Amino acid sequence: MLDVAGLTQNPAFNAPTFAAVMCHDYPRAFRYQDPPPVPGRAAVSAAQLPPARAAATPTVRRALGLVGATAEDLAQQNGVVHAWGAANGLRGGRYAADTATPGAITLTAVRVVRDASVSGTLAPGAGQQLTGTLLLSGPGVAPGRLQVRIALGTGAGHATGTLSGHAVDLDFQLEGGR
Repeated sequence: MLDVAGLTQNPAFNAPTFAAVMCHDYPRAFRYQDPPPVPGRAAVSAAQLPPARAAATPTVRRALGLVGATAEDLAQQNGVVHAWGAANGLRGGRYAADTATPGAITLTAVRVVRDASVSGTLAPGAGQQLTGTLLLSGPGVAPGRLQVRIALGTGAGHATGTLSGHAVDLDFQLEGGR
């Protein structure tokens, strides 16, 4: 047997199982394996995003949830942005490396849901934090401008600014510790 992929060198290699796969006997070949985990569907609207935990109105908590989802999308695209200088947001818009500030990322109308967008700049701050100024817009979220600080890994943060013309100055916790 020609071993082009080094299969026989793998201690988990099992010739009968390999033959079963090659012969399309999938039930026999995979009976000892668990199915791969399947991620949940991404939110389509801002109302479907998990709101941030905060002593605030549901509208403010939804806006902070959008900030968290955008930060999570940016974290997933970070390698592409640093390698190529730019990347697309999940449902539109653009992340681009900010040439004026090392490590900073400029967000231009980034949409992680269909009914809201985020623009502004996020940069690494002290410790494991993202800091920046973000403009929120769209029918699914309260429009406004926020200065945010988000601790990576824990999802704890602080936001100041305005949403729908009302002042915001509060601590929050993102769902899942983004």
